[in-house]
Parts: sequence; structure tokens; C-alpha cells
Amino acid sequence: DDPRVRKYNNLDLSYSFEAPVSWRFTGRDAGFNMFSYNYKCKNVDTNCTGANLLLLTSITTGKKTALEWLTSKENILFPNSAKNTDKLPKLNIGGTEAVKVKDGGTSETYIFVFNDTVFMMSFGASNGTDAGRAKKVFDQIISSFQTIDPVTGEIN
Repeated sequence: DDPRVRKYNNLDLSYSFEAPVSWRFTGRDAGFNMFSYNYKCKNVDTNCTGANLLLLTSITTGKKTALEWLTSKENILFPNSAKNTDKLPKLNIGGTEAVKVKDGGTSETYIFVFNDTVFMMSFGASNGTDAGRAKKVFDQIISSFQTIDPVTGEIN
């Protein structure tokens, strides 16, 4: 794996993070996808090998925390996570509390709220080796995830 990293800034959603240059980055209106150098699919999105990361966002109306969003009517993605929210694993991402809503062995998904926006960040992989690679990059993104002041453009 290539140790070089690149900084990614999203000024529209006011965040920044670092990730390896060897991972292919695809920006989207509502987030991004990143793919390991060995990521390949036989069909468009099926029968894939390698690892990928995904961040998606959705504007909310006044929710301040992931737990508040998970237990609201806006949460149609993870309805089962609304039960027993006190038992869900938590993680700090960019100074805000993220809640793990899915753990599939070779994949994990977290929800967090920042600037009135719900973020869903996840990684997935085709096998144990790729899962380890994805987790390492996921942890790198999380540890470098920072908020950007929407007025000044400075990193907080």
C-alpha cells in the first residue's frame, strides 16, 4: 500500500479528510466513493473484489446528534437501530459522536450529524484481507476528518 496521502476538502458540506493517493476517489453531489487499487466488479455493482468506502449525506431539519436522528421519523434507512440506541457502539468523528448502525464482519456503517446534515460513512470489502485494508483507510479518514468553518473556510 502506498503511504502517500491526499487532503480532500468539501467546502459545500464543510469537512476535510486525508486518504491514500492510491485509492480512486469519485466525488458525488451527496458525498463520495473511494475504491482500493484492486477494486473490480464483473457487473456494474455486483460480484466485486477489493474494498470501497462511501460517505453519503442528507440535509435534516434540526437534528443535533446521530441518536436524535436515529430515533426520529426521518430515519427510514436504519429503523432497527432506533431500538436500544444506548447499546450501539460509538465513535468520535471530527469532534462529533458517530453511532455504528451496521457491522457485517467485512463492512461497517456509522451515522453522525454535523451542521444539520446527516452523514452515513461506511466501508465494505470482498474478503478478510480487503476488509483489513478498508478498515485501515476508514480509520485514516476518521482520524483526519475535520470540520471547515463555512464562513471563513478555515479548518476547525
